[in-house]
Amino acid sequence: MLDNIKQKLKRTLDGARNALKRTIIRTRRRSAAFRRAGGMRRVMDNLVDGVRNKQPRALITLGSAAAVVIAVVVIIISGTDLTGEDMAVRAYNAALGGAGKYFMSGSLILFALATVAGWFFIGERAWRYLFPRSDMIYRIMAIACGCIGTMWSMELVWGVSDIFNGLMAVPNVIGVLVLWRKEVEMRNEE
Repeated sequence: MLDNIKQKLKRTLDGARNALKRTIIRTRRRSAAFRRAGGMRRVMDNLVDGVRNKQPRALITLGSAAAVVIAVVVIIISGTDLTGEDMAVRAYNAALGGAGKYFMSGSLILFALATVAGWFFIGERAWRYLFPRSDMIYRIMAIACGCIGTMWSMELVWGVSDIFNGLMAVPNVIGVLVLWRKEVEMRNEE
């Protein structure tokens, strides 16, 4: 049993190392292609052309950026002691009028549902890889954690969330530290 887990862990780490290597190569190629195509200047030119021609995507992008800037400026100028949800609602109300609180509520609901669904399916895939034929155990644990989370206070939920998000950085940092020499070698080869 222990040897089986060790083999799976080794395959997982080898796969992660190879995926990271491919990602580094792809990113460097895309970055070079982006610079050759004119880089950020070209992106800004496309945005300006889109606004001039009244293309919806460009107008929505510019409008969203303007709303965020207005909201941030209003919050900075008002100098309030508000935090979190109250600050966000006030900022959106300042930018969008009375519809700000409804926009904020709708956005929060969609974000929460998308996040829960996304993490559930990603976690199930990882669980299935590590423990084949035991999907039901993961599903029961995930539903139980969701139910328990709805009974906790907001501060506790955010605290636990921050802890687990911080813990997710540990394998990523280890991967970066292990593979940085390979990236330097690849860079020197080109």
